[in-house]
Amino acid sequence: MTTNGCLFATSESSRATSNPPAETTLPSRTESLPPAAEHPSAPLAPAYVPGEPLLLTEREAAKALAVSPRKLWDLRMNGEIPCVRFGRSVRYDPADLQAWIARTKATA
Repeated sequence: MTTNGCLFATSESSRATSNPPAETTLPSRTESLPPAAEHPSAPLAPAYVPGEPLLLTEREAAKALAVSPRKLWDLRMNGEIPCVRFGRSVRYDPADLQAWIARTKATA
């Protein structure tokens, strides 16, 4: 039986014949976590910087990357840079632009 992605035994006989769970030790709350910079899922940039826009227009994104709007369109159409769409409006997440720069640096 599955509930919210968890498996549960459905009969008493299956519970009686199954092996007891092995004892596991959980980390104590006093153990420190690695700094955010060393954590593998640490973001490249903060999620929101006060005073900065959350999304950039096509012109703003092209200017930030120092490329033409046409080159930005090519990058978007090739799937290299993701975008956010609101109807016909296209916006770019600055974190996606930074990630593209990092990927481009790695391959160059």
